[in-house]
Amino acid sequence: YQRRVRERWAGFEMAIRQIDKATVHRICSDQVITNLSSVVKELAENSLDAGATSVEIRLTDSGAERVEVVDDGGGIVPSDFENLGRKHATSKIENFESLESLSSFGFRGEALSSLCGVASVSVITRHSTQPLGARLGFGGDGELLEQEPVAREVGTTVVIEQLFHKLPVRKQELGRNLKREYAKLVGLLTGYAIVCEGVRFKVTNSGAKGPAISTKGGRHMKDNIIELFGATQVKQLVPIKLHQAGVLVDGFISRPDPG
Repeated sequence: YQRRVRERWAGFEMAIRQIDKATVHRICSDQVITNLSSVVKELAENSLDAGATSVEIRLTDSGAERVEVVDDGGGIVPSDFENLGRKHATSKIENFESLESLSSFGFRGEALSSLCGVASVSVITRHSTQPLGARLGFGGDGELLEQEPVAREVGTTVVIEQLFHKLPVRKQELGRNLKREYAKLVGLLTGYAIVCEGVRFKVTNSGAKGPAISTKGGRHMKDNIIELFGATQVKQLVPIKLHQAGVLVDGFISRPDPG
Protein backbone atom coordinates (compact mmCIF):
# COMPACT_ATOMS: atom_id res chain seq x y z
CA TYR A 1 0.00 0.00 0.00
CA GLN A 2 2.74 2.46 0.94
CA ARG A 3 4.51 1.79 -2.36
CA ARG A 4 1.31 2.52 -4.32
CA VAL A 5 0.89 5.79 -2.43
CA ARG A 6 4.50 6.77 -3.17
CA GLU A 7 4.04 5.95 -6.84
CA ARG A 8 0.81 7.96 -7.00
CA TRP A 9 2.39 11.07 -5.54
CA ALA A 10 5.70 10.76 -7.34
CA GLY A 11 4.40 12.77 -10.28
CA PHE A 12 3.22 15.60 -8.03
CA GLU A 13 6.52 16.29 -6.30
CA MET A 14 7.53 19.94 -6.60
CA ALA A 15 10.28 22.04 -5.11
CA ILE A 16 9.28 24.24 -2.16
CA ARG A 17 9.21 27.85 -3.25
CA GLN A 18 7.71 31.11 -2.07
CA ILE A 19 4.33 32.05 -3.53
CA ASP A 20 4.32 35.32 -5.45
CA LYS A 21 2.70 38.36 -3.80
CA ALA A 22 -0.20 38.59 -6.25
CA THR A 23 -1.28 35.00 -5.53
CA VAL A 24 -0.90 35.48 -1.77
CA HIS A 25 -3.03 38.62 -1.95
CA ARG A 26 -5.85 36.85 -3.81
CA ILE A 27 -5.83 33.89 -1.40
CA CYS A 28 -5.79 36.07 1.73
CA SER A 29 -8.44 38.45 0.36
CA ASP A 30 -10.81 35.52 -0.10
CA GLN A 31 -10.34 34.66 3.58
CA VAL A 32 -11.27 38.16 4.78
CA ILE A 33 -14.13 38.82 2.34
CA THR A 34 -16.04 35.56 2.50
CA ASN A 35 -19.56 36.65 1.53
CA LEU A 36 -21.83 39.61 0.86
CA SER A 37 -22.36 40.34 4.55
CA SER A 38 -18.63 40.64 5.19
CA VAL A 39 -18.37 43.26 2.43
CA VAL A 40 -21.04 45.48 3.98
CA LYS A 41 -19.85 44.82 7.54
CA GLU A 42 -16.32 46.03 6.80
CA LEU A 43 -17.51 49.15 4.98
CA ALA A 44 -20.20 50.06 7.53
CA GLU A 45 -17.70 49.73 10.36
CA ASN A 46 -15.27 51.98 8.49
CA SER A 47 -18.03 54.59 8.27
CA LEU A 48 -18.81 54.33 11.97
CA ASP A 49 -15.11 54.57 12.87
CA ALA A 50 -14.96 57.77 10.78
CA GLY A 51 -17.58 59.34 13.03
CA ALA A 52 -20.49 59.13 10.60
CA THR A 53 -23.97 60.08 11.80
CA SER A 54 -25.54 58.84 8.56
CA VAL A 55 -24.74 55.55 6.83
CA GLU A 56 -26.59 54.62 3.65
CA ILE A 57 -26.12 51.27 1.91
CA ARG A 58 -27.37 51.13 -1.68
CA LEU A 59 -27.54 47.71 -3.30
CA THR A 60 -28.03 46.80 -6.94
CA ASP A 61 -29.42 43.29 -7.50
CA SER A 62 -29.22 42.59 -3.75
CA GLY A 63 -25.52 43.45 -3.83
CA ALA A 64 -24.45 40.94 -6.47
CA GLU A 65 -23.95 43.69 -9.06
CA ARG A 66 -23.06 46.69 -6.90
CA VAL A 67 -22.67 47.74 -3.27
CA GLU A 68 -22.43 51.44 -2.45
CA VAL A 69 -21.85 52.69 1.10
CA VAL A 70 -22.28 56.44 1.63
CA ASP A 71 -21.45 58.24 4.89
CA ASP A 72 -21.04 61.73 6.31
CA GLY A 73 -17.96 60.92 8.36
CA GLY A 74 -14.77 62.94 8.51
CA GLY A 75 -13.52 61.85 5.09
CA ILE A 76 -9.99 60.84 4.11
CA VAL A 77 -7.06 63.24 3.93
CA PRO A 78 -5.20 63.29 0.58
CA SER A 79 -1.94 62.20 2.23
CA ASP A 80 -3.62 58.84 3.05
CA PHE A 81 -4.83 58.09 -0.49
CA GLU A 82 -1.77 56.03 -1.46
CA ASN A 83 -2.02 53.80 1.63
CA LEU A 84 -5.80 53.40 1.56
CA GLY A 85 -5.80 50.10 -0.34
CA ARG A 86 -2.53 48.70 0.96
CA LYS A 87 -2.42 45.61 3.16
CA HIS A 88 -2.18 46.25 6.90
CA ALA A 89 -2.19 50.02 6.45
CA THR A 90 -4.37 51.51 9.20
CA SER A 91 -4.83 54.61 11.31
CA LYS A 92 -6.34 52.62 14.20
CA ILE A 93 -3.17 51.21 15.83
CA GLU A 94 0.57 51.81 15.79
CA ASN A 95 1.77 48.62 17.50
CA PHE A 96 0.51 45.55 19.36
CA GLU A 97 0.22 47.47 22.65
CA SER A 98 -2.30 49.80 20.98
CA LEU A 99 -4.85 46.98 21.17
CA GLU A 100 -5.19 47.60 24.91
CA SER A 101 -6.76 51.01 24.28
CA LEU A 102 -8.57 50.22 21.02
CA SER A 103 -11.94 51.95 20.65
CA SER A 104 -12.72 51.32 16.97
CA PHE A 105 -14.52 48.48 15.19
CA GLY A 106 -11.63 47.68 12.84
CA PHE A 107 -7.89 47.87 13.28
CA ARG A 108 -6.13 45.35 10.99
CA GLY A 109 -6.10 47.43 7.83
CA GLU A 110 -7.32 44.54 5.67
CA ALA A 111 -10.80 45.55 4.53
CA LEU A 112 -10.20 47.73 1.45
CA SER A 113 -7.09 45.82 0.46
CA SER A 114 -8.99 42.53 0.52
CA LEU A 115 -11.93 44.04 -1.36
CA CYS A 116 -9.54 45.18 -4.10
CA GLY A 117 -8.45 41.56 -4.43
CA VAL A 118 -11.97 40.21 -5.05
CA ALA A 119 -13.86 43.11 -6.65
CA SER A 120 -13.65 46.41 -8.49
CA VAL A 121 -13.24 49.21 -5.92
CA SER A 122 -13.60 52.97 -6.20
CA VAL A 123 -13.78 55.62 -3.49
CA ILE A 124 -15.17 59.15 -3.50
CA THR A 125 -14.14 61.16 -0.45
CA ARG A 126 -13.77 64.66 0.85
CA HIS A 127 -12.00 65.52 4.08
CA SER A 128 -13.28 68.39 6.19
CA THR A 129 -10.09 70.36 5.46
CA GLN A 130 -10.47 70.12 1.67
CA PRO A 131 -12.52 72.38 -0.64
CA LEU A 132 -13.16 69.51 -3.11
CA GLY A 133 -13.51 65.77 -2.98
CA ALA A 134 -11.55 63.16 -4.92
CA ARG A 135 -12.53 60.08 -6.89
CA LEU A 136 -10.03 57.23 -6.42
CA GLY A 137 -9.66 54.03 -8.44
CA PHE A 138 -7.69 51.04 -7.19
CA GLY A 139 -6.08 48.02 -8.81
CA GLY A 140 -6.41 44.42 -7.71
CA ASP A 141 -3.39 44.70 -5.42
CA GLY A 142 -4.74 47.83 -3.71
CA GLU A 143 -2.52 50.21 -5.67
CA LEU A 144 -3.95 53.66 -6.35
CA LEU A 145 -4.36 53.89 -10.13
CA GLU A 146 -6.67 56.86 -10.68
CA GLN A 147 -7.35 60.14 -8.93
CA GLU A 148 -9.48 63.06 -10.03
CA PRO A 149 -11.20 65.99 -8.26
CA VAL A 150 -14.99 65.82 -7.81
CA ALA A 151 -17.68 67.75 -5.96
CA ARG A 152 -18.87 66.08 -2.77
CA GLU A 153 -19.99 66.96 0.73
CA VAL A 154 -17.64 65.96 3.54
CA GLY A 155 -17.67 62.18 3.93
CA THR A 156 -16.87 59.04 1.96
CA THR A 157 -18.54 56.81 -0.62
CA VAL A 158 -17.15 53.35 -1.36
CA VAL A 159 -18.40 51.54 -4.46
CA ILE A 160 -17.91 47.78 -4.87
CA GLU A 161 -18.67 46.21 -8.25
CA GLN A 162 -18.13 42.79 -9.84
CA LEU A 163 -17.84 41.07 -6.47
CA PHE A 164 -15.88 37.78 -6.72
CA HIS A 165 -15.35 38.22 -10.48
CA LYS A 166 -11.86 36.76 -10.04
CA LEU A 167 -13.24 33.77 -8.13
CA PRO A 168 -15.73 31.97 -10.41
CA VAL A 169 -16.78 29.33 -7.88
CA ARG A 170 -17.42 31.92 -5.16
CA LYS A 171 -19.34 34.10 -7.63
CA GLN A 172 -21.56 31.17 -8.65
CA GLU A 173 -22.19 30.36 -5.00
CA LEU A 174 -23.23 33.97 -4.36
CA GLY A 175 -25.66 33.83 -7.28
CA ARG A 176 -27.25 30.58 -6.07
CA ASN A 177 -27.68 31.83 -2.50
CA LEU A 178 -28.32 35.51 -3.20
CA LYS A 179 -31.69 35.70 -1.40
CA ARG A 180 -30.22 34.06 1.69
CA GLU A 181 -27.13 36.29 1.59
CA TYR A 182 -29.30 39.39 1.26
CA ALA A 183 -31.41 38.34 4.26
CA LYS A 184 -28.25 37.81 6.32
CA LEU A 185 -27.00 41.24 5.26
CA VAL A 186 -30.22 42.94 6.35
CA GLY A 187 -30.14 41.08 9.67
CA LEU A 188 -26.55 42.16 10.28
CA LEU A 189 -27.25 45.82 9.52
CA THR A 190 -30.37 45.74 11.68
CA GLY A 191 -28.11 44.93 14.63
CA TYR A 192 -25.90 47.94 13.90
CA ALA A 193 -28.97 50.16 13.45
CA ILE A 194 -30.17 49.12 16.92
CA VAL A 195 -26.98 49.62 18.93
CA CYS A 196 -25.47 52.65 17.15
CA GLU A 197 -27.16 55.53 18.92
CA GLY A 198 -27.29 58.81 17.04
CA VAL A 199 -26.55 57.21 13.66
CA ARG A 200 -29.11 57.16 10.85
CA PHE A 201 -29.14 53.94 8.82
CA LYS A 202 -30.77 53.38 5.46
CA VAL A 203 -30.58 50.25 3.29
CA THR A 204 -32.09 50.17 -0.20
CA ASN A 205 -32.13 47.53 -2.93
CA SER A 206 -32.80 48.09 -6.63
CA GLY A 207 -36.30 47.05 -7.60
CA ALA A 208 -37.63 47.04 -4.03
CA LYS A 209 -40.66 49.19 -3.23
CA GLY A 210 -39.09 50.78 -0.18
CA PRO A 211 -36.00 50.67 2.05
CA ALA A 212 -35.21 47.44 3.87
CA ILE A 213 -34.00 49.50 6.85
CA SER A 214 -34.62 53.14 7.62
CA THR A 215 -33.95 54.82 10.97
CA LYS A 216 -33.72 58.44 12.05
CA GLY A 217 -30.72 57.87 14.31
CA GLY A 218 -32.39 57.85 17.71
CA ARG A 219 -30.39 59.12 20.66
CA HIS A 220 -31.24 55.99 22.63
CA MET A 221 -31.25 52.30 21.73
CA LYS A 222 -34.90 52.07 22.70
CA ASP A 223 -35.80 54.68 20.06
CA ASN A 224 -34.05 52.62 17.38
CA ILE A 225 -35.87 49.46 18.42
CA ILE A 226 -39.22 51.25 18.22
CA GLU A 227 -38.42 52.51 14.71
CA LEU A 228 -37.41 49.08 13.49
CA PHE A 229 -39.89 46.81 15.28
CA GLY A 230 -42.63 49.03 16.70
CA ALA A 231 -43.64 50.16 20.18
CA THR A 232 -45.42 46.89 20.95
CA GLN A 233 -42.21 44.90 20.63
CA VAL A 234 -40.40 47.13 23.13
CA LYS A 235 -42.95 46.21 25.79
CA GLN A 236 -41.75 42.60 25.52
CA LEU A 237 -38.16 43.60 26.32
CA VAL A 238 -36.36 44.17 29.61
CA PRO A 239 -33.53 46.73 29.83
CA ILE A 240 -30.25 45.51 31.32
CA LYS A 241 -27.09 47.31 32.37
CA LEU A 242 -24.17 45.38 33.82
CA HIS A 243 -20.72 46.73 34.66
CA GLN A 244 -18.17 44.26 35.92
CA ALA A 245 -14.41 43.77 35.57
CA GLY A 246 -14.15 46.73 33.22
CA VAL A 247 -16.84 45.38 30.88
CA LEU A 248 -20.11 47.23 30.30
CA VAL A 249 -23.16 45.43 28.94
CA ASP A 250 -26.01 47.76 28.07
CA GLY A 251 -29.09 46.71 26.12
CA PHE A 252 -32.33 44.77 26.19
CA ILE A 253 -33.29 41.12 26.59
CA SER A 254 -36.56 39.33 25.87
CA ARG A 255 -39.06 39.17 28.68
CA PRO A 256 -39.37 35.54 29.89
CA ASP A 257 -42.53 33.75 28.86
CA PRO A 258 -44.89 32.96 31.76
CA GLY A 259 -44.68 29.35 32.89
